[in-house]
Amino acid sequence: WASARSTMLRQATSRRGAPRPSTSAPSEGASRSRPTRRQAARGAPDPDPDPTTSTYENTGRASQFIVTGLTSLTNAFMGNPRSEADEGEGGEAISPEELLEGLRREYVESNYLFTGKIDPTLYSKDCTFKDPTLSFEGLANFEKNLENLGPIVDAFLKVGETTLYSITLDRSSNRVVANWRMYGEFKAFWDPVLDIDGQTVFTYNSARLGKVVDYSETWGTPAAEALAQLVVPARKDPATGKRKTMGLVEWIRSKTR
Repeated sequence: WASARSTMLRQATSRRGAPRPSTSAPSEGASRSRPTRRQAARGAPDPDPDPTTSTYENTGRASQFIVTGLTSLTNAFMGNPRSEADEGEGGEAISPEELLEGLRREYVESNYLFTGKIDPTLYSKDCTFKDPTLSFEGLANFEKNLENLGPIVDAFLKVGETTLYSITLDRSSNRVVANWRMYGEFKAFWDPVLDIDGQTVFTYNSARLGKVVDYSETWGTPAAEALAQLVVPARKDPATGKRKTMGLVEWIRSKTR
Protein backbone atom coordinates (compact mmCIF):
# COMPACT_ATOMS: atom_id res chain seq x y z
CA TRP A 1 0.00 0.00 0.00
CA ALA A 2 2.79 2.44 0.89
CA SER A 3 4.50 1.74 -2.41
CA ALA A 4 1.25 2.21 -4.37
CA ARG A 5 0.44 5.41 -2.47
CA SER A 6 3.91 6.82 -3.19
CA THR A 7 3.53 6.05 -6.88
CA MET A 8 0.12 7.80 -6.99
CA LEU A 9 1.52 10.90 -5.27
CA ARG A 10 4.43 11.11 -7.75
CA GLN A 11 2.02 10.87 -10.72
CA ALA A 12 -0.30 13.55 -9.30
CA THR A 13 2.64 15.87 -8.65
CA SER A 14 3.91 15.27 -12.18
CA ARG A 15 0.51 16.14 -13.65
CA ARG A 16 0.22 19.33 -11.60
CA GLY A 17 3.71 20.46 -12.53
CA ALA A 18 3.46 19.78 -16.26
CA PRO A 19 3.37 23.03 -18.20
CA ARG A 20 0.11 23.71 -19.98
CA PRO A 21 0.19 24.76 -23.63
CA SER A 22 -0.31 28.49 -23.99
CA THR A 23 -3.54 29.62 -25.67
CA SER A 24 -2.47 33.23 -25.93
CA ALA A 25 0.89 32.91 -27.65
CA PRO A 26 0.83 34.46 -31.15
CA SER A 27 0.97 32.10 -34.07
CA GLU A 28 3.75 32.26 -36.61
CA GLY A 29 3.38 35.35 -38.78
CA ALA A 30 0.96 37.05 -36.38
CA SER A 31 2.94 40.28 -36.57
CA ARG A 32 1.88 40.54 -40.19
CA SER A 33 -1.79 39.82 -39.54
CA ARG A 34 -4.59 42.38 -39.85
CA PRO A 35 -5.11 44.36 -36.63
CA THR A 36 -8.21 43.54 -34.60
CA ARG A 37 -11.05 46.01 -34.08
CA ARG A 38 -9.67 46.77 -30.62
CA GLN A 39 -6.20 47.44 -31.99
CA ALA A 40 -7.61 49.65 -34.72
CA ALA A 41 -9.54 51.62 -32.13
CA ARG A 42 -6.32 52.19 -30.21
CA GLY A 43 -4.68 53.68 -33.27
CA ALA A 44 -3.06 50.73 -35.08
CA PRO A 45 -3.66 51.51 -38.77
CA ASP A 46 -5.31 49.06 -41.10
CA PRO A 47 -3.25 47.98 -44.12
CA ASP A 48 -3.72 49.96 -47.30
CA PRO A 49 -6.55 48.50 -49.39
CA ASP A 50 -5.84 46.25 -52.33
CA PRO A 51 -5.94 48.66 -55.31
CA THR A 52 -7.44 45.93 -57.50
CA THR A 53 -10.50 45.33 -55.31
CA SER A 54 -12.99 47.36 -57.32
CA THR A 55 -13.22 46.54 -61.04
CA TYR A 56 -15.67 47.29 -63.82
CA GLU A 57 -16.82 43.68 -63.76
CA ASN A 58 -17.74 43.60 -60.05
CA THR A 59 -19.22 47.11 -59.78
CA GLY A 60 -23.00 47.32 -59.38
CA ARG A 61 -25.12 48.51 -62.29
CA ALA A 62 -26.51 51.39 -60.23
CA SER A 63 -23.09 52.99 -59.75
CA GLN A 64 -22.24 52.53 -63.43
CA PHE A 65 -25.61 53.96 -64.45
CA ILE A 66 -25.08 57.06 -62.30
CA VAL A 67 -21.59 57.80 -63.64
CA THR A 68 -22.48 57.00 -67.25
CA GLY A 69 -25.54 59.22 -67.02
CA LEU A 70 -23.64 62.13 -65.47
CA THR A 71 -20.87 61.78 -68.07
CA SER A 72 -23.41 61.88 -70.91
CA LEU A 73 -25.15 64.92 -69.42
CA THR A 74 -21.84 66.71 -68.95
CA ASN A 75 -20.78 66.01 -72.53
CA ALA A 76 -24.16 67.15 -73.86
CA PHE A 77 -24.05 70.35 -71.83
CA MET A 78 -20.38 71.23 -72.30
CA GLY A 79 -20.10 70.23 -75.98
CA ASN A 80 -16.48 70.05 -77.21
CA PRO A 81 -17.17 67.32 -79.77
CA ARG A 82 -14.20 65.44 -81.15
CA SER A 83 -14.04 63.46 -84.38
CA GLU A 84 -11.77 60.52 -85.00
CA ALA A 85 -9.74 60.63 -88.21
CA ASP A 86 -10.01 57.67 -90.58
CA GLU A 87 -6.30 57.37 -91.24
CA GLY A 88 -4.10 54.91 -89.39
CA GLU A 89 -2.05 55.44 -86.29
CA GLY A 90 -0.21 58.75 -86.42
CA GLY A 91 2.99 60.03 -84.90
CA GLU A 92 6.28 58.34 -84.29
CA ALA A 93 6.94 55.00 -82.65
CA ILE A 94 7.85 55.17 -78.96
CA SER A 95 9.98 52.76 -76.96
CA PRO A 96 8.70 51.09 -73.77
CA GLU A 97 11.07 53.28 -71.74
CA GLU A 98 9.71 56.44 -73.38
CA LEU A 99 6.17 55.26 -72.67
CA LEU A 100 7.04 54.59 -69.03
CA GLU A 101 8.50 58.07 -68.61
CA GLY A 102 5.60 59.73 -70.39
CA LEU A 103 3.04 58.02 -68.18
CA ARG A 104 5.04 58.87 -65.08
CA ARG A 105 4.91 62.55 -66.05
CA GLU A 106 1.12 62.39 -66.39
CA TYR A 107 0.84 61.54 -62.70
CA VAL A 108 3.76 63.45 -61.20
CA GLU A 109 3.93 66.61 -63.31
CA SER A 110 0.48 66.97 -64.88
CA ASN A 111 -1.57 65.68 -61.91
CA TYR A 112 -3.65 63.99 -64.58
CA LEU A 113 -6.20 62.41 -62.23
CA PHE A 114 -7.48 65.89 -61.34
CA THR A 115 -6.48 68.06 -64.30
CA GLY A 116 -7.27 65.58 -67.07
CA LYS A 117 -4.06 66.59 -68.83
CA ILE A 118 -2.73 63.58 -70.71
CA ASP A 119 -0.17 63.17 -73.47
CA PRO A 120 -2.30 61.89 -76.38
CA THR A 121 0.78 60.77 -78.31
CA LEU A 122 1.12 57.90 -75.81
CA TYR A 123 -2.24 56.35 -76.73
CA SER A 124 -3.55 54.50 -79.76
CA LYS A 125 -6.49 56.25 -81.38
CA ASP A 126 -8.72 53.21 -80.81
CA CYS A 127 -7.48 52.51 -77.28
CA THR A 128 -10.06 51.02 -74.88
CA PHE A 129 -10.57 52.71 -71.50
CA LYS A 130 -12.11 51.17 -68.41
CA ASP A 131 -12.47 52.02 -64.74
CA PRO A 132 -14.93 50.58 -62.20
CA THR A 133 -17.73 52.86 -63.44
CA LEU A 134 -17.09 53.45 -67.16
CA SER A 135 -16.00 51.51 -70.23
CA PHE A 136 -15.61 52.92 -73.74
CA GLU A 137 -13.36 52.93 -76.79
CA GLY A 138 -11.44 55.68 -78.54
CA LEU A 139 -8.86 58.27 -77.56
CA ALA A 140 -11.17 61.01 -78.83
CA ASN A 141 -13.87 59.96 -76.37
CA PHE A 142 -11.35 59.89 -73.54
CA GLU A 143 -10.15 63.40 -74.33
CA LYS A 144 -13.73 64.65 -74.70
CA ASN A 145 -14.70 63.27 -71.28
CA LEU A 146 -11.62 64.82 -69.66
CA GLU A 147 -12.00 68.22 -71.33
CA ASN A 148 -15.71 68.51 -70.53
CA LEU A 149 -15.23 67.48 -66.92
CA GLY A 150 -12.25 69.82 -66.45
CA PRO A 151 -14.16 73.11 -65.91
CA ILE A 152 -16.44 71.45 -63.37
CA VAL A 153 -13.52 70.03 -61.41
CA ASP A 154 -11.73 73.39 -61.55
CA ALA A 155 -14.82 75.15 -60.19
CA PHE A 156 -15.31 72.85 -57.21
CA LEU A 157 -11.87 71.45 -56.42
CA LYS A 158 -10.15 72.98 -53.41
CA VAL A 159 -7.27 70.53 -52.98
CA GLY A 160 -6.27 67.90 -55.55
CA GLU A 161 -3.24 65.74 -54.84
CA THR A 162 -1.91 62.70 -56.69
CA THR A 163 0.60 60.37 -55.05
CA LEU A 164 2.38 57.96 -57.37
CA TYR A 165 3.39 55.01 -55.20
CA SER A 166 5.11 53.15 -58.03
CA ILE A 167 5.18 52.79 -61.80
CA THR A 168 6.88 49.81 -63.42
CA LEU A 169 7.52 48.39 -66.86
CA ASP A 170 6.87 44.71 -67.54
CA ARG A 171 8.24 43.88 -70.97
CA SER A 172 7.12 40.25 -70.78
CA SER A 173 3.45 41.29 -70.78
CA ASN A 174 3.81 44.61 -72.66
CA ARG A 175 2.46 46.50 -69.68
CA VAL A 176 3.15 49.52 -67.54
CA VAL A 177 1.58 49.27 -64.07
CA ALA A 178 1.00 52.37 -61.94
CA ASN A 179 -0.09 52.34 -58.30
CA TRP A 180 -1.39 55.66 -57.04
CA ARG A 181 -3.53 57.61 -54.64
CA MET A 182 -5.84 60.51 -55.40
CA TYR A 183 -6.92 62.85 -52.61
CA GLY A 184 -9.31 65.73 -53.22
CA GLU A 185 -11.17 68.26 -51.10
CA PHE A 186 -14.12 70.00 -52.75
CA LYS A 187 -15.85 73.34 -52.35
CA ALA A 188 -19.26 72.43 -50.97
CA PHE A 189 -20.97 73.31 -47.72
CA TRP A 190 -20.91 69.67 -46.58
CA ASP A 191 -17.10 69.44 -47.09
CA PRO A 192 -16.76 66.28 -49.21
CA VAL A 193 -13.38 64.55 -49.45
CA LEU A 194 -12.41 61.98 -52.08
CA ASP A 195 -9.63 59.57 -51.09
CA ILE A 196 -8.94 56.54 -53.30
CA ASP A 197 -6.02 54.18 -53.82
CA GLY A 198 -5.92 52.69 -57.28
CA GLN A 199 -3.97 50.86 -59.93
CA THR A 200 -3.85 51.46 -63.67
CA VAL A 201 -2.54 48.88 -66.12
CA PHE A 202 -1.46 50.32 -69.49
CA THR A 203 -1.09 47.64 -72.15
CA TYR A 204 0.93 48.70 -75.19
CA ASN A 205 1.38 47.15 -78.63
CA SER A 206 4.55 47.41 -80.71
CA ALA A 207 2.43 46.92 -83.82
CA ARG A 208 0.64 50.18 -82.92
CA LEU A 209 3.86 52.19 -82.67
CA GLY A 210 4.36 51.09 -79.07
CA LYS A 211 1.33 53.06 -77.89
CA VAL A 212 -1.21 52.17 -75.21
CA VAL A 213 -4.06 50.06 -76.62
CA ASP A 214 -5.77 49.24 -73.31
CA TYR A 215 -6.20 51.38 -70.20
CA SER A 216 -7.60 49.43 -67.24
CA GLU A 217 -8.10 51.19 -63.90
CA THR A 218 -9.11 49.55 -60.63
CA TRP A 219 -9.69 51.00 -57.16
CA GLY A 220 -9.08 49.89 -53.60
CA THR A 221 -12.50 51.29 -52.65
CA PRO A 222 -15.77 49.85 -53.99
CA ALA A 223 -17.29 52.21 -56.55
CA ALA A 224 -20.45 52.79 -54.51
CA GLU A 225 -18.36 53.82 -51.49
CA ALA A 226 -16.21 56.09 -53.65
CA LEU A 227 -19.31 57.86 -54.97
CA ALA A 228 -20.67 58.13 -51.43
CA GLN A 229 -17.52 60.00 -50.39
CA LEU A 230 -18.76 62.92 -52.51
CA VAL A 231 -21.96 63.34 -50.51
CA VAL A 232 -20.73 62.68 -46.95
CA PRO A 233 -18.92 65.27 -44.79
CA ALA A 234 -15.31 64.36 -44.12
CA ARG A 235 -11.93 65.77 -43.20
CA LYS A 236 -8.27 64.82 -43.40
CA ASP A 237 -7.13 62.93 -40.34
CA PRO A 238 -3.91 64.68 -39.23
CA ALA A 239 -2.62 61.48 -37.62
CA THR A 240 -2.87 59.29 -40.74
CA GLY A 241 -3.25 61.78 -43.58
CA LYS A 242 -6.26 59.76 -44.74
CA ARG A 243 -9.88 60.72 -45.23
CA LYS A 244 -12.05 60.50 -42.10
CA THR A 245 -15.83 60.70 -42.21
CA MET A 246 -17.33 63.34 -39.91
CA GLY A 247 -20.45 62.69 -37.87
CA LEU A 248 -23.22 65.25 -37.87
CA VAL A 249 -22.22 66.76 -34.52
CA GLU A 250 -18.55 67.04 -35.51
CA TRP A 251 -19.50 68.63 -38.83
CA ILE A 252 -21.76 71.21 -37.14
CA ARG A 253 -18.98 72.05 -34.67
CA SER A 254 -16.53 72.52 -37.56
CA LYS A 255 -18.91 75.06 -39.08
CA THR A 256 -19.34 77.07 -35.87
CA ARG A 257 -15.67 77.44 -34.98
